[in-house]
Amino acid sequence: LYGGYCIAELLEGLTEEFDPHPGLYEEALHGLHRLDDVTVEPQLAIVLFEFAVLRETGHLPNFEQCVVCGRAADGRSPYAFWVSQGGILCRECQKQDYRRNRLRMKSVELLQLWSQPDPIILEHVDASILKEISNVTTTAVTYYLGWPPKTLRYLKQFR
Repeated sequence: LYGGYCIAELLEGLTEEFDPHPGLYEEALHGLHRLDDVTVEPQLAIVLFEFAVLRETGHLPNFEQCVVCGRAADGRSPYAFWVSQGGILCRECQKQDYRRNRLRMKSVELLQLWSQPDPIILEHVDASILKEISNVTTTAVTYYLGWPPKTLRYLKQFR
């Protein structure tokens, strides 16, 4: 129930009224179906929708290369995510402040996979990787909304 509320809150906060967006509508339906599917972790369903809404509204951060130096993500982790910079930072470009938002290469690879126009969606993701990705999507959604989603406090049991 709270997952459905979260989807509605993100749709209301990140879209404009009377601006049809069929792709986002389809993603919302997929999100609701995932929440209804007992084989899919609720946290994964929410993260996938957060990711989809960022992608569909044009707010998806850059996960392909370091946003400071432009070096391609090449497996030399840990990377860091900094929402105000718009994506990931390589080890050499990270400042001390950025190090609290670390990402392992496995997380970066999954973020890159889900960034594609027709992403391959995995139905099961390792809990530690899902937590890292959840931090990325929630931080980005909060940044673009301008406030933390109100439904987050109800979803903490899944995070």
